[in-house]
Amino acid sequence: MWEAVKALGEFSRRQYRSLAEAKNDFDYAEEPLYEVGIDVDAALEEARRDPLMPKVDVGECCGKRALVYLDAVKISTDLATERLLKELRGVQFVKRRAQEVAGNEVQLEGGGVLRGDAVVVAAGYWARKLGVPVAPFKGYGFRTNAKTEKMFADMSKGIFVIPLSRWTKVTGRFDLDGSDDHSPAQKVLQRAREVLGRFEVMDMAVGYRPCTPDGFPVVDRIGSVTIVTGACRLGWTFGPALGRLAADLALGRGGDRRAFYG
Repeated sequence: MWEAVKALGEFSRRQYRSLAEAKNDFDYAEEPLYEVGIDVDAALEEARRDPLMPKVDVGECCGKRALVYLDAVKISTDLATERLLKELRGVQFVKRRAQEVAGNEVQLEGGGVLRGDAVVVAAGYWARKLGVPVAPFKGYGFRTNAKTEKMFADMSKGIFVIPLSRWTKVTGRFDLDGSDDHSPAQKVLQRAREVLGRFEVMDMAVGYRPCTPDGFPVVDRIGSVTIVTGACRLGWTFGPALGRLAADLALGRGGDRRAFYG
């Protein structure tokens, strides 16, 4: 399973790199990720036992000793979304709630039916309504004008900071919570300002990260419907590969393992 997960990550990285080589308008960059607020020596030993075999070293960030992941990659998910939407052709967007899915049909709330060759449900933790064992680990993301040169996670504060060309993304929290209560978001900002100083917030997003009991993603069939979910905080990390697998499964193509192993 770990070999399969590693292959998914490498496939996705190749896809992002290919998009960036054509036009890097979504801030793709291969640069180190620093992890502070931890026992660095213990974390280094644990990373060396990791079945995914990340490349690690010891460095410094924010005036603290840090564990450095040398093979990390970052993108702006907001800008990547804009890019993908521009490049889609022959696609119809229907902004309605799905009431039920069955066969090759999606029944819409309030009436109406959409029909296609196949139905793929990529609905995050809401896939639980179809019987998938997935739970929401809610987190908050802010686009800010905070200043920092390094991508880092401060584990003592529970925040993740990604400097991009037009803003700095700050994220935090990992709450088992599917409610609409977003009051914990203020704690993320408070802790981020303790590290980054004063900054302004452009906007906020709330994510209900879909997590399975074993942490692995799910790509499977329930009847005639294809389900893809469960990547937790790694949805964008594995997105291209999971999309390829889901499309192959939905259309009965079976998939080509060589596509993932290079």
